[in-house]
Amino acid sequence: MVGLNSSSVLPYAWLFKRLWLGTLGGALLLFGLSYNIYTYALFCCIMCFGAQREFYRLFPHTASPRDKLGGIVIGLLLFFYTFCARLEYISWEWGIVFLLLPFLGLLKNLYRPQKESPFENLSVIFFGILYIAVPCAILNFWTLSPEGDHNPIPLLGSCIIIWGQDSGAFIVGRLVGRHPLFFRHSPRKTWEGLLAGVFFSFVAGFLLRYTTGSTIWWCMAPLLSVTSVYGDLIASMLKRHFEVKDTGHSLSSHGGFLDRFDSFLFSVPFVALFYKIYERYEDVFDPFLSLLP
Repeated sequence: MVGLNSSSVLPYAWLFKRLWLGTLGGALLLFGLSYNIYTYALFCCIMCFGAQREFYRLFPHTASPRDKLGGIVIGLLLFFYTFCARLEYISWEWGIVFLLLPFLGLLKNLYRPQKESPFENLSVIFFGILYIAVPCAILNFWTLSPEGDHNPIPLLGSCIIIWGQDSGAFIVGRLVGRHPLFFRHSPRKTWEGLLAGVFFSFVAGFLLRYTTGSTIWWCMAPLLSVTSVYGDLIASMLKRHFEVKDTGHSLSSHGGFLDRFDSFLFSVPFVALFYKIYERYEDVFDPFLSLLP
């Protein structure tokens, strides 16, 4: 969330409820992602299931409920496959099964009633998998190792930076926001909120730099500032197209799963790729990053 215009008056009771629910949800997220590999897997499955379900509900007249359920199942299987393959419980060769799915979808749609649009149905189902389930699967490459080690620090640090961005943008945008950031897709988001969010994300990156001892957070903070904003704007574009305020109501005043994790899911592929590049070429980055405080 990039910031709200100050003309929108929010009751303090609603704001207080949002804050304590956010604090509780953040604590559960930190516990789930960091306790062990099984709580991590459970949390990711809940996030994947909830977000995909809400995404498909935005398309009530496209694809059948059975097809949407199939998309959710495929998304969960994709996560479990990469989870088990990364830990070397199963062979990577089984991934060929997922490459067959688009072709099986085409064969299935040959037998649909003529009035239905097969390619529209398939595009909705597979875009839901690409948009939500694939980032969840990428998390396994980022946090797990073949030896069974579970390193939640990069994931948790990224969440903290995104929270800093989101919270700073929401508060400052609501109080002093005047200039719309992207009126066509999200008229309440403001430049003032964006700048505040960037500032708070750098504050979070600064704190992570000195608590973890890693200079990578100097790079992660600006990268996440950009990707999280675009992730939020893309979700806003989606909601504005369907004329809905939230994608769901599973999280009370915070909307649905997709409302809460839109920035995170969009950021995952970019941040995971950069993290692997940094690990491979750390000796190239460090001389430059060591010049920073």
